[in-house]
Amino acid sequence: MKEYATEYYKELFANFTWQTWLALAVFITSLVIGFAYRLTHDVKFRGDKRIEKAKSLGHMVSAKCIRCHSRTSKRNGSRYWTGRYAYEVDGKRYERVISWNEHVGVNVGDTITLYWIDNPKWTFVAERAGGVIEIVQRLGVIIIPLLLMVLTLYITDGFR
Repeated sequence: MKEYATEYYKELFANFTWQTWLALAVFITSLVIGFAYRLTHDVKFRGDKRIEKAKSLGHMVSAKCIRCHSRTSKRNGSRYWTGRYAYEVDGKRYERVISWNEHVGVNVGDTITLYWIDNPKWTFVAERAGGVIEIVQRLGVIIIPLLLMVLTLYITDGFR
């Protein structure tokens, strides 16, 4: 069995062209560089940066839920929760409606921490929706080496 597997891999690797080897070298090198960069640098995403900035400015407040209910989306029928949160900054009272996905229930009296950068009327929460941009940022360590590998194969005409 062992001999058969060894022969199989020898034959498989013998059929690789120089373009394939070059593409694999580019993939592995860029993957190692990407992981090394992530480990040595403090990579922050947009949501994290905003929260850190608000905390450094001291712009955070505890808000209390004063009204809540669940709703159903008209587009796809999924359920989500909305809560109206009240908070006070410098003696002025503000209210903000925040929507949550169906896995998070909201109850009257719940408290959350809200952050703001310039205007306390425009607050945001620590929970991020994610979105396409953040997913690409987080998976960039894998996506960029794959794209470089495909580009190497394309430039060297390795797709023949």
